[in-house]
This record gives sequence, structure tokens and C-alpha cells, in this order.
Amino acid sequence: MRLEILARARRLVCGHKSCERRTFAGQIPDLTRRHARRTNALTAHLTDIALFLGGRAGAGLCGRMAVSTGKDTLLRLLRALPLPQPQSVPCLGVDEFAVRRGRTYATILVDMSTHRPVDVLADRAARTFAARLREHPEVRTVCRDRAGSFRDGAHAGAPQARQVADAWHLPHNLAEAVERVVGRHRTDLHEPLTVRTGARQRPLRFPGRTRRARTAPAAGRPHP
Repeated sequence: MRLEILARARRLVCGHKSCERRTFAGQIPDLTRRHARRTNALTAHLTDIALFLGGRAGAGLCGRMAVSTGKDTLLRLLRALPLPQPQSVPCLGVDEFAVRRGRTYATILVDMSTHRPVDVLADRAARTFAARLREHPEVRTVCRDRAGSFRDGAHAGAPQARQVADAWHLPHNLAEAVERVVGRHRTDLHEPLTVRTGARQRPLRFPGRTRRARTAPAAGRPHP
């Protein structure tokens, strides 16, 4: 199916003889702009695809939608977007991420009110984080993990801020603590625990005890 659109635009002629460009075409409002090869609506559509999927995956989806474009074009649309204006971030989240696992790490800062990234630091050192906080004294809450560098950086750069643990690390740290306690005292569990579900009781089987029960010799038989 082929769709043909007929648009009418004004063509202006310059009467000055020394003018290098004698004719000028008027732009259609909300449809085209100068030196563009696609409509404004299609450009906005491709920009949204690039924001959600990136270059290679976005180009694949555009191919399925019969829109001829490449990954480099989508990446250029991303780079052409205006940078958001810096705003006051009273509640700041901080965490590290691996640029090259085991070798190079960086720090990402997130606005906890909007859950959007606001900055990326080149490393995860305490002095770098402290210097960033000194430039933004409006920070009143620092949401971090248990990393000592972020704790020291927050103390040095924003002593007025309150340090809290983020919601993800609370259940994560609790699960690790429970796992260590259960593993430490597993040998003390001589009888299987039971869980009451209504009128029935179901025993809890532990992998360690199940393996010992299978390897134990049967009653009345000598151990091989």
C-alpha cells in the first residue's frame, strides 16, 4: 500500500540581482522544517523508539514497521536532544556500577523523587562524591548502600544531610543475614521444622539433612 501526500507551499523569489539564492520555499507549520528529510511527526516517533530501545534494537523495530532507518540515525537523534536543565535535588540516591567488571567502576546519582539519573561520576571514590555534594548544598537526604566510600563522601561533602538505606538494600541485607544465621545453626536442627497450614502440618526439609538421611546406614545392617 502506497500513500501519496500532496502539500502546497509558498515559493518566494528574491528580486535582488546579487542574491545567491533566488528562490525560497515556505515551511508548512508543524509538518516540516528546513533541511529535513522527514516530517516532524516521524522524527518525534523515531526519537521515542531510540529512547526506549537504543540504536540497534530500534532499527530492527523500524524495519518491522516498514520505516527505513539505521542505528546511526537513531543515535544522532538521541544526541540532538537538548540536555535537561539541572534542578534542585534535595533527596539524592547514589550507587556504583561497573564500566568494566572487576577493573573500572563509576558512580550514578539519581533523583529519588523522580527516579531519574542526574549525574555520573568518573569513579566511586569518596573525595569525588564529596566534591559533587559541596557543589550542591541543597541535598538534605543521601540514599545509599553500605559502601564505605559513599558514607565517608556524604559525611565530608554534606554533613547536613541525613543518610538512609534505599528500599532495595533493606530486604537484600535482611535476606543475607537470615541466610548466614540459618547456615551457622543448621547442625542444631535435629528435628525437621513444621509449618501449620490450617489443620495440617507440613515438615520443612533441609537439603543438608536430606543428604545425611540418604547416606546413613539402615538399622540392623553393618556399615560398609
